[in-house]
Amino acid sequence: MKPGVYPGLSRAEYEAIPAANYSTLKHFNLSPAHAREYMIHPPEPSKAMEFGTALHSAILEPTKFKKEYIVAPTVDRRTKEGKAAWVAFEAEHPGGNYLSTDEMEGCNTIIKGIDENETATLLLRGEGKNEMCVVWVDEETGLLCKGLIDRFTSLFGWGVVVDIKSTVSAFPPMFAAQSARMSYHVQAAFYIDGLNAVAPSERRFITLAIEKTRPFCMSAFEYDEQAISEGRAAYRRYLNEYNSCKETGKWPGYPAGINPLSLPKWAIKDQSYE
Repeated sequence: MKPGVYPGLSRAEYEAIPAANYSTLKHFNLSPAHAREYMIHPPEPSKAMEFGTALHSAILEPTKFKKEYIVAPTVDRRTKEGKAAWVAFEAEHPGGNYLSTDEMEGCNTIIKGIDENETATLLLRGEGKNEMCVVWVDEETGLLCKGLIDRFTSLFGWGVVVDIKSTVSAFPPMFAAQSARMSYHVQAAFYIDGLNAVAPSERRFITLAIEKTRPFCMSAFEYDEQAISEGRAAYRRYLNEYNSCKETGKWPGYPAGINPLSLPKWAIKDQSYE
């Protein structure tokens, strides 16, 4: 696939593009072996991940969401009656994506919350492209790269990348910690630079963090220059390592050698006596 912007690709079409992406690169934070394992044996999505996918669909593809997502009946599939009821339900709705009543209510509550939140409305309503695929060639390594941007819009004259994250807490100090743990700033820098490789311009990257439990509060965040710089340095290391592994066919794990090991402070008992 040639470098460019491709709105409207299905998830399967996006996954089929043979290019480096953030989901793979972030595993180089541990080792190339971890990245290779993710590529060969991607993990099954957790329940939290499945809800995050459903929420993305509800926000960004509401028509598709209403068509594909169905509330599953509450039955005990350990019993004969429950098994029969579930088989009948699946036969009536083949290939559907099933949500519990609470999950569906959560999605609907969040959609209502977006419409009542001035910032979220500015970011998610009006003109813009949802689920926009970007493909580019990294100039330093020559690697083909890709990213799937939740939404691209304009705000006060700026081009804006909007990234939606479902989270345990959108309270600023707690989300900042989660963002660092999950390397969201690396994704931000990767996407901004990818867009610039296709069409150079000044752009902003804004994350809309939405709590996945009641009361489903939300907050919008924009990384400062230091965070983007740190993210850029990280993904550059990962891309260079990825390129080296592809060229050599070697995907090493942790470095050889004996590491010094100290106990964390919380594990050390105070042994002093008066």
